Amino acid sequence: MVQGKQQKKKNYILRNPGMVMKRFYDGFNHKFLYRKAQTLMFLVKERERFIEMVKQVEETSEDGTNKYLSSQDIDDKYFEGLRAEIYFTEMHQFESFFALLLAYFHELPDWLYLRTYTTEEIKTAIENYVAGNISAATNGAVSTKEHFIINAVYTGYYSDVLRENSQWNESVESIDWFIKRAGERYLEAAEYKGYKHGLRVLTGHSRLTMRMNDANGNPQGQGFILGDSEDSLSFPELEDKGEGGLTAVEVTKHFNPTESFEYIQIMQFILDEVMRTRRARINKEPLEHLQTIFIDREKLHALRKHFTFSLTV
Repeated sequence: MVQGKQQKKKNYILRNPGMVMKRFYDGFNHKFLYRKAQTLMFLVKERERFIEMVKQVEETSEDGTNKYLSSQDIDDKYFEGLRAEIYFTEMHQFESFFALLLAYFHELPDWLYLRTYTTEEIKTAIENYVAGNISAATNGAVSTKEHFIINAVYTGYYSDVLRENSQWNESVESIDWFIKRAGERYLEAAEYKGYKHGLRVLTGHSRLTMRMNDANGNPQGQGFILGDSEDSLSFPELEDKGEGGLTAVEVTKHFNPTESFEYIQIMQFILDEVMRTRRARINKEPLEHLQTIFIDREKLHALRKHFTFSLTV
């Protein structure tokens, strides 16, 4: 079990927690990051049409310019940045997605829990969930993945009939599998911290090639490509390599923006059901059905780029 630091419990003064919950769920735009990812993905996939549109705006403007975006600013680096932003949007979305799931198990109204949780707290909860320790992830509220999903995703809407439904059971397995896989990606994304704190990441094409050297250390023959990607992120890290201090290294990680978009889209499918059931619960409305969710695991595996290397600097 992963344990976080024990924090002193804070007292919060709430005059109308029910109103806070209703206000949040009536107004919360849970598609905010998804719409951002859709826009970024569209621009990446429609690169030539987008460039042409910007040029047309310039041609039809009174002074031949566009104060928001010049066609001269749109180069390969521009699109590298857009693709990297899709990847980081996945990380941003997962943290907020998992925090919203966890909010169900906390005493504070969800809106205030989302205001008060710490990154360390959410990271520890994700580590526990990925490890299968649901009780630790929820502070003892529930202890099985099924009960986690019934409550966090479906807001407690459940019947014994569903237990005998093979589609329901498959959906629970799919959601659990997805949360764990997306959680692993989030936990492995050390570069996300660099992105949030000063954009200290480099983007672009990356290739790692290995070649034999002669006795004098000169490369010989054709190289063997270990990894090659149009999109990668490079960032500095400090590692303990037993050298009497922290050794500076440059880490390079390959990524696939299409894979990130698929993860964002699946999170959106789940969020749609979270919002639908929580709004129904708050408004004391009956639900005629629960939406089962199935995930094409092979499709996600086929999109995966899992290649990372580091070099001392």
